[in-house]
Amino acid sequence: ICEHLMSSDARPSIVKMPYLYDDSVFSPSTAYEKHQGRRLLGIHDNDFVAIYVGRLALDKNIHLLIEALACGRSLGIPLKLLLVGRWEDMAVPELSIGLPEYGKHVSRLIKALGMQEHVLALPWASDRSEINKLLGLADVSVNLSMAIGEDFGISQVEAQAAGLPVLATAWGGFKETIAHRNSGVLCPTWLTRQGARFDLPRFVGALRSFFESRDLINELTHGATTNATHYTRSAFSSRLRTLIDQILHSPSFYSDVALSDFGKSFHRRFSA
Repeated sequence: ICEHLMSSDARPSIVKMPYLYDDSVFSPSTAYEKHQGRRLLGIHDNDFVAIYVGRLALDKNIHLLIEALACGRSLGIPLKLLLVGRWEDMAVPELSIGLPEYGKHVSRLIKALGMQEHVLALPWASDRSEINKLLGLADVSVNLSMAIGEDFGISQVEAQAAGLPVLATAWGGFKETIAHRNSGVLCPTWLTRQGARFDLPRFVGALRSFFESRDLINELTHGATTNATHYTRSAFSSRLRTLIDQILHSPSFYSDVALSDFGKSFHRRFSA
């Protein structure tokens, strides 16, 4: 492929190659499956359930998610939160940033806010079909991550494939994988001298809008499942075939580039 690319004359097009999710596993649950699954966990049909799937760490802002949902309950929204993941004390190992015993910190916060009956922490399931079942119990997927390495967000794509609109921060890869006001809602973020911040009132307001409008939920659910089709295995395969076809049949813009002496020696070394 490299030889064909280097020996041709025209600039090839750019083909975007995002990650893919397992579309043989993630799909919307039926109303009956949702009802039965909720019953097993003691969740009522009239509860408005938010779910978070991923690392339970400081940079994922689980503590702020708890506070936001407590605000939502104070507005009369019968919110329940499912937390699915593993607790981690070190949010950014590269910079030694974290909070010792973060899980205990969040537990104390839940108790202080009187949220013990409204937050259910569930262990991580390595079987992705179990994650799909848990997603099927919820009304919305939530994520307030401000993680440095949040460059995609596979959990948000899987949630959309499971028929859930996503309410998240406009951060990193979320801005690409979540179609704002089509498959979910993105809350504004900005940088300050004290670090990254997000619009918490906007997040709570969106939760209230979701709860009060079944039509909005249905519209975003349709948008979510449609948006998820961009990340299926067949979509990935199609992009890969397009990329290879363009490389093999499109001339390159490198034909007029001359290698330096070092470049020539480097090329000889690794093409031998």
